[in-house]
Amino acid sequence: MGGIGTIDYLGFGDTRFEPQNSSVTPSAQEVQAEDSEGDVVCSSVISAAKAWSVAYRIVQGDTAGSDAVDLTGVLKVGTIVTPSDDSTAKAVVTKVDLATDNKNWPLLTVSADQWFGDTEDHTYSLVGTTAVQAKKIAQSIGFSEDTNSRVNSASVSYSAQIVRVADSVGTYVKTAIYGGRAEGNGTLVGCTAVAGGAADTGWTLQNEVEASTDNESYGTSTYNVFRNLTA
Repeated sequence: MGGIGTIDYLGFGDTRFEPQNSSVTPSAQEVQAEDSEGDVVCSSVISAAKAWSVAYRIVQGDTAGSDAVDLTGVLKVGTIVTPSDDSTAKAVVTKVDLATDNKNWPLLTVSADQWFGDTEDHTYSLVGTTAVQAKKIAQSIGFSEDTNSRVNSASVSYSAQIVRVADSVGTYVKTAIYGGRAEGNGTLVGCTAVAGGAADTGWTLQNEVEASTDNESYGTSTYNVFRNLTA
C-alpha cells in the first residue's frame, strides 16, 4: 500500500475495528571482532526479529442494535497471527492497550513481537472487557466510580514479558511469554464532593485514589489499579 492508508499488519480490523495507524519495526544485533589496532575486521548480524503495532478505533458492536464489543472473544495476550507483511513469520500479541475518553471512540492498540517456535506457550484473557462500548464514552475497567463521580478518561493495558532462545549462531529458534499483567488508570470529576470509587473484584488499587481541588474548577481524582493474570 502506498499513499494514504493504514496497513493492518495484524489482521484484527473488521466492521468493528477501524485501523488508524500502524508500524513494523525490525531489530537485530551486530557483533564485531577487532584487530590489534582496534579496527573492525569482521562483523555479523544476529538475533534478527520484528515487532508490529496497529491501533484501531472501536466503532461498532458485535451485533446489530448493540454497541457492546466482547474483546475477550477477539484476541488475547499470547494470540499468534501471521503478519500481512511476512507470510513466513509469526507474531505473538504481547500487549493490548485500550484507551477511552468522553470525546472520541475507544482506541485499541495491539502490539506484537515475532514468534519463533511452533505453538502458543501461554495466553492471557483481557479480563473486564466483555462489554466495551463502541461509542464516544469514557469507560473504567477494573474500577467503579461512586455515585458522585463521573469518569472523563480511562485506559487499561494488558501485557506479558517475552523471552527467546537462540541457536549456536545467534538465530532465534524458540519463544515464550510469561508474567501476564493488567494495569488500569483513569481521571474522575466530582460536582458536589471529591470524586472517588473502589477497585473492582479481582483488581487492586496501587495507591489510594489521588484527589486534586482548587478554587476555580471542580475537583478531579485519578486512580491506578492492577491485576496479575493467569494463563
